[in-house]
Amino acid sequence: MATNINLNENEAWVLNKRPESIITDDVFKKINWPISNELENGQVLIRTTYISVDPYMRNKMNEKNYSQSFKLNEPLEGNVTAQVLNSKFEGLIEGDQVFAILPWVKYIIIDGNKLTKINSEKIKNPSFMIGGLGMPGLSAHLAIQKIGQVQIGNSALISGAAGAVGTIAGQIFKILGCSNVVGIAGSNDKCQFVEQLGYDKCINYRNENLHEALTKAFPDGIDIYFDNVGGETLEIVLEHMKKGGRIIACGSISQYNINDVSNRYAIRNLFYIVTKSLKMQGFIV
Repeated sequence: MATNINLNENEAWVLNKRPESIITDDVFKKINWPISNELENGQVLIRTTYISVDPYMRNKMNEKNYSQSFKLNEPLEGNVTAQVLNSKFEGLIEGDQVFAILPWVKYIIIDGNKLTKINSEKIKNPSFMIGGLGMPGLSAHLAIQKIGQVQIGNSALISGAAGAVGTIAGQIFKILGCSNVVGIAGSNDKCQFVEQLGYDKCINYRNENLHEALTKAFPDGIDIYFDNVGGETLEIVLEHMKKGGRIIACGSISQYNINDVSNRYAIRNLFYIVTKSLKMQGFIV
């Protein structure tokens, strides 16, 4: 076992209270989370190296949620990479890098069969497993393949283009032969970043009239919309969708901080799904 480790002093981030709207610092609290230093057969001791902070977690902070909510005064949980410090599991040795959905704690003892070993020869940086090779990358790849139904020469629009999913989605659209791939982001720096990734254009919705910008960027309409934000942006994009277009409903981050459903943005033109023969499908990876 690695030396100089005091498992009685183990940092953990817990949900201190449920947010009422915008996240504030006091929603979280760092506490001591002591654990045993005894391993049973089949267990490993690991140290967290990278934690993925993802938009879906905002919903899990609410008392009611589409999946199991985070519990008060217990560690948050998400996609994590870690290093093996000690092992009584046949498939893992000290120094191995692993990946799993784990609590936000510095050290944890866990059954080895709940961990996925990272091939360090092929994956040089473990953080790739919570980015392009992890849930964000899979969200972009699978959704585009299964829902987007890309044809060479299609046009594609991605909101939240500078996010973990959006950055991957835009590159996949280009690889698959889309001729006009446009992103929506919230600053000039973000737009410059996604254009460096290969986007044909990026619209800064804070500085531009989105309806006018879309009219200019897509004079013939949009074939595929990868929606990460929902709300008013979705309503505006529906105006610009081509007949037979596809909408990939990945997220609705513009609405996550509005706990009262009655106060969320009510999209007023969903009938376009009928009149334009649109396909709109959600998914969870």
